[in-house]
Amino acid sequence: MRIAGDFHLHTRVSDGHCDVWDHADAARARGLDVIAITDHSFLNRSCGHSSDSFFAQRKEIEGVTSVKVLQGIEGNIIDFEGTVDVPPELLPLCSPLIVGFHPFLALAKKKSSRRFILSNGFCGDGARERNRALNTQAYLKAMERYPVDVIAHPGHRFPVDFGALGEACAKNGVYFELNERHLGAIKGLDGGAVEALVSSGVNFILGSDAHRANKPGRFQAVEKFALTFGIPENRIFGIEGNMPEFKDKRKWTDELSR
Repeated sequence: MRIAGDFHLHTRVSDGHCDVWDHADAARARGLDVIAITDHSFLNRSCGHSSDSFFAQRKEIEGVTSVKVLQGIEGNIIDFEGTVDVPPELLPLCSPLIVGFHPFLALAKKKSSRRFILSNGFCGDGARERNRALNTQAYLKAMERYPVDVIAHPGHRFPVDFGALGEACAKNGVYFELNERHLGAIKGLDGGAVEALVSSGVNFILGSDAHRANKPGRFQAVEKFALTFGIPENRIFGIEGNMPEFKDKRKWTDELSR
C-alpha cells in the first residue's frame, strides 16, 4: 500500500524538533499528499499550545503550497467524565481533533482530574489496570460530548477495553489510530484484543506521531502490524485511494459538551 497521508505530527510549538515547513518538505519528498499538524493542547506542561501560538501556526500553514497541510490538535482527556482540554472557541477550527491521554499535564483544581491523571500516569501497572473500565467510559463520554475525529495511541499508559472502544469509534465515526511511535508499546494489545478490535468494524488512520522531520510517512511497524493481524486495507485511512474525512465542527458549540 502506498502511504499518502500522515495525520499526527508535532512541531516546536509543542514538543517537536522542527517546524511546519520541515514537515511539509519531508512529506513532499516522500510523496505524501496530505499531512496534519497536531501539536499538544493547552494543559500539556511546558509543551502545549496557547491561543497566540495556535493562530500563528494557522497563518504559517496557510503559506505552505508544496503539500496539503491540515491544522489539528492533540487534546487531552482530563477526567473520567471525558472532558477534553481544547478551548471551546478553538475546537471548531481543529481538523482533525485528536483525543488521547497524557500524564504530564498541569493538574487541574478538580480532585477528580488529579486522581484521573495520577492513577493512570504515575501509579503502578496494577492500579492502572483497575481503571480499564473507567478509562474506556471516559473515551466513550468524550466521543459523545465532542466532535472527536481520532483516538490517539489507544492504550498507551491508559488501559482500555479495545473491543468496546472499537465499537464506540465505529458508532461515532471516530478513527482508531495506528500510531507508528507507540504501536509496539501498547500493553494488552495481543491477538485476542486485536481480533476484537478488527471485529468491531472500526476504521483505522495512520499517524506517525513524528517529532522530527525524518519521521513523517514512515510506517514500517504499522504495515507489519496490519499484515500480521489481517486489517483490511479498505479500513486503513491515509493510504492511496482511501483518505479520511473529518467532522465539520463549525456548528459545534460548548453547549453540546454539557
